[in-house]
Amino acid sequence: MRTLFSMLAVITLVLSLGFTNSDAKAAPLAEGSKGAEVIHLQTILKKMGYLQAGATGYFGPLTTNAVKQFQRDFNIDAIGLAGTKTLSMLNNVNKMANIVNGEARGESYKGQVAVAAVILNRVDSNKFPDTIHKVITRKCFYRPK
Repeated sequence: MRTLFSMLAVITLVLSLGFTNSDAKAAPLAEGSKGAEVIHLQTILKKMGYLQAGATGYFGPLTTNAVKQFQRDFNIDAIGLAGTKTLSMLNNVNKMANIVNGEARGESYKGQVAVAAVILNRVDSNKFPDTIHKVITRKCFYRPK
C-alpha cells in the first residue's frame, strides 16, 4: 500500500492532465446514489486509502469526503460528485497501479516509476494509442501502432 501511495505521488501531475477512458462514461454519482457503481467507486477509493469504511453500495458522507479528497489530490474541482472526469481519473489511476504492481512488483521504487513512465510516454506519443486504457490493453504492448 505504501508503494501505491508513492506511485500516486509521482504520477499525479502527469495523470491530472485528464486522460479519458470509455469505462468512465457513467451517470454522475452523488450522495444518495446506490448500487453496483457505488460499490465499484468505494472499492477503488478504499484500495487507494481514501475511504476507511468498507464498500456498502450507498454513497453517503464518508464517500463524499473520500471523493473530495481524491479530487483535491488530482486537481479536479472538489465537489464530492463523482462525474465523468473524476471516474475517468479514478479508473486511470487504478489501472496504472494495477499494471505497475503486475509488471514491477518487487522492483525498486525507480523501477516501478519507470514502468509508469513508459506507459505515460506512450500515451503522449503519436506512435502508440492515446489513452492509458488503450496502451495497457493492446495485444502487442511493446510495438508501435
